[in-house]
Amino acid sequence: MKTKGGKIGGILMLIAAIGNFLAGIFNTDPIHTLPENMTTSGSVHTGAAG
Repeated sequence: MKTKGGKIGGILMLIAAIGNFLAGIFNTDPIHTLPENMTTSGSVHTGAAG
């Protein structure tokens, strides 16, 4: 990661890895769940998954 692009790419890969990790450990809510009835776990999963 000597170049500017290498550093940016590394940071983007780290962000993607963190998002995948969070989406993986927090269970999602069923697809028909209304936004106001979402659980904390479902909200974290949805936010982390993008």
